[in-house]
Amino acid sequence: MSKKQTGDLYAVLKIVMPPKPDENTAALWQQLADAQSSFDPRKDWGKA
Repeated sequence: MSKKQTGDLYAVLKIVMPPKPDENTAALWQQLADAQSSFDPRKDWGKA
């Protein structure tokens, strides 16, 4: 394929959910969520 050709690219993802966490694991996830509550992964989207 030539590098000058254009077209769509597709990705196939397989998402696997973890089993239901126990109370300790759920508490740790909540601590992480609370610590990262001000993080915005999209704050720089659209900036060149």
